[in-house]
Amino acid sequence: MPSHSASPSALRPILHIEDDADAVLLTHRVFHKAGVSHPIDVVSDGKSAMEYLTARIAGGAARLPLLILIDLDLPGKNGFDVLEWIAEVSALYLAAQSPEKGKKAVGV
Repeated sequence: MPSHSASPSALRPILHIEDDADAVLLTHRVFHKAGVSHPIDVVSDGKSAMEYLTARIAGGAARLPLLILIDLDLPGKNGFDVLEWIAEVSALYLAAQSPEKGKKAVGV
């Protein structure tokens, strides 16, 4: 992975949605060995993931995670529920943009 000139605190985070502590540890080790310097935020259930993302959306696109890793078998709201919610929120976010920005976002 290319090195970044920005400090790790200035980099967009990776969001890891996972309830298995061993899976979280293994994933973090793999990213570390690969030289990934982005901070990794972890939430352990779907409801917490939606709350995390809602707060990030309110802060603007620069606060959104660079990457989302999601366990599909989460307690409560599962990974599929979260993915469906993300799709709905993404559509609403694009619709709220000006028509010109919306066209650029979808490559038109």
